[in-house]
Amino acid sequence: QLYYSENNDYNYKYVCDISDEKYKYANIVYNINDNVYMFSWHSHEIAVIKNGSLSKIHIKPCEEDEFLFRGFIHIDKYLVLLPKKYPEVVRYDTHTGKLDYFKMNLNLIVKIENNQQIFSNICTYKNSIMYPSAIDNKVIEFNVLTGQQKIHEVGNKNYKGSFCINSDGNDLWLMPLNGYDVIRWDVQTGVSKTYNCNINGIKCTDFVKKNNPLFDEMPFFHPAFTKEYVYLSAYAANKFIKINKNTDEISEYSLPMNMPDNLIKPYYSARGKFSFIRKLEENIYLAFSFFDKTLYKVNLKENTYEKVEYDFEEDKLYSIQDGFHLYDAGIWVQYFCYESVLNSLSDLLDNNIHGKSFDKTKQLNTYKKISVNTDGTCGEKIHDTIKNKITDY
Repeated sequence: QLYYSENNDYNYKYVCDISDEKYKYANIVYNINDNVYMFSWHSHEIAVIKNGSLSKIHIKPCEEDEFLFRGFIHIDKYLVLLPKKYPEVVRYDTHTGKLDYFKMNLNLIVKIENNQQIFSNICTYKNSIMYPSAIDNKVIEFNVLTGQQKIHEVGNKNYKGSFCINSDGNDLWLMPLNGYDVIRWDVQTGVSKTYNCNINGIKCTDFVKKNNPLFDEMPFFHPAFTKEYVYLSAYAANKFIKINKNTDEISEYSLPMNMPDNLIKPYYSARGKFSFIRKLEENIYLAFSFFDKTLYKVNLKENTYEKVEYDFEEDKLYSIQDGFHLYDAGIWVQYFCYESVLNSLSDLLDNNIHGKSFDKTKQLNTYKKISVNTDGTCGEKIHDTIKNKITDY
C-alpha cells in the first residue's frame, strides 16, 4: 500500500494498493510532475502511479532476482537506481522516458564480509552521486547528467572505509566504518582533513552480537551541520561528539532528550541507536531514535527538542497483513504467520491475528505433503528400528 502525508505533517493517509509482492520492499518514493515513482530492491522495474493507476517501467533483466538495488536518487530530470547485485547503474529520464545503463566497478567500494555485501551510504553533490568505499579511502563520483565517473582518494590511505558521506553545503564529511577518524573533504580543491574523534571513554557497542569488546564499527551516522559545528550522531558509539569547523576543536555534547540504550521491542531491528535525518531550518534538525522508533525535532543552538508524532491509518495497515498463509519459503516451512509488531506473539495468544486466522486443517494438509510420518508414531518407529539393529548384533 502507498500512503501520503498531504500536509507534510507525518500523518499518512492511504492512497492505493500495490498488489505486487516485490513492492513490500519499496521504501523510496518520488512525486514528479503528478507521477509517483517507486522502486523495489528486488524488482526489474520502476512503478509509476498516476491518479491511482499503476504502470511499470521495465529495465533490462539480469540473472539475479533479489537485492538488485540499494537506492533510488532524483537529480534534475533523472531518476537513478543504485546497483547492489544488478550489474549497472540505471538512469531514467522522466521527460523522455529513456533508460541508460552505466557500468561501475563496485569491487572498488563494496566490502565482502561473511559472504555479505557491505555498502556505504551515499550522498548527492551538485549534479553527482558520491559513492564512498566501505574498504578504504576511495570515493566514486558519478555525474548524473553526463554519466561520467571519477575516482577520488580522500584522506589517509590507511583509512578503513566509510559508513556514510554527507554535505554541509561546502565540504563533504565522511563518517568511518571502522575506528573514529572523521574526514572533511573540499571536493573543489581536493584538500582533506582528518579528525581523530577517539576521545577519552568513547567505545562502540555491537547491538547485534552483544558481547564483542573489540567492536569499533559504525560509531557515527548522519551528522547535523550548523555554521560553527558538525554534530556527530552516536550510532554505535556511547558519546555524542561535535567538531568546531573554525577551530577544529573536538568536544562532547549532550542531547536534551532521554533515549533508551537498547531496543525496547523485539520486533524492531537496529544496528545503532540514533541519527540526524535532515535539516528543517537553520540549527534545527529532524532526528530519529532507532531503539524506540521516536522522531524528534532538535534545536541544536538552544539545545531543546520536541517529539514529532507520526501516524498511519491503522485499519489500512492491518488490512494488508497476510496472517497465516502459504509461503514459498523452503520445503520445510510452508504454512506460517510472519511475527511482527502488527502480528505479535501476544496477538497469537489472544487470538487476534490480523489477516487469515490459523487453519489446522490447512496446516496438516500442507505438511502431509512433506512429512514421511503423519500418524504421530514417528518416535515409536525410530525406537523399533534402533532396537532391531542393536539386537541384530
